[in-house]
Amino acid sequence: MNLPDSPSAEHAAASASITEKRPSRLRFGLAVECLVGIAILVGAIRAVQSGRERSELRTEYQRLVRKVGELAISDTTKVWVSALETGDPMHFAWRVYLPANHHFRVRHQGGSSSSNRPDSAEFVARVRFRMSDSGHLQVYGHYGSGSHLGSRGSGEVAQFIQQHWERFQIEQLGSEGAVSLEPTDSATLLRITVPDDLQAEMRELLSPHASSEFVPEYFAVHLGLSRSNP
Repeated sequence: MNLPDSPSAEHAAASASITEKRPSRLRFGLAVECLVGIAILVGAIRAVQSGRERSELRTEYQRLVRKVGELAISDTTKVWVSALETGDPMHFAWRVYLPANHHFRVRHQGGSSSSNRPDSAEFVARVRFRMSDSGHLQVYGHYGSGSHLGSRGSGEVAQFIQQHWERFQIEQLGSEGAVSLEPTDSATLLRITVPDDLQAEMRELLSPHASSEFVPEYFAVHLGLSRSNP
């Protein structure tokens, strides 16, 4: 004779069912909590990184101001250039401000470089000549986001240039104070020219091909500016 299940048996079965469902719900709840925690953590990391980057930018700007002074900018839509004193006749430097949304191009005897900047930028540009251990007159250029290293003479040519450097004609943009340019202007940042009375002697040291590259204009850096789409 089959007896009906006792109430205690039914209760035990129901409890077992609830117990089977509870771990699943707990796992789902823990997964949600983990995802929320990860999202909060990622947001916190990004906020810290963003704050750190802003802090680093502020620190770099303050270091720049302490070193070369603050560039007075009366119109932030224009390009500003001011030459800096370096104490070295073969080392040239400028304080440069570039407005937001512009295309910046640099062209010189060693090649060219360009960059698009969505934000305004302020930096120190440099051109420096020095004699290497191998007897080459090297020129290093740094223009904010790009740089180059090249040679502008070796052997007797390099020695001749170094010996007569102070007689070379130097035109440096911003040497008499800050200069403002329209973002669509072109300008010559630096031009170094061999003086008339030294050109013939220097040509004798050069091949016919190199002569046209070194005389009368020995070195120049040209800027090209244009607006870019925001």
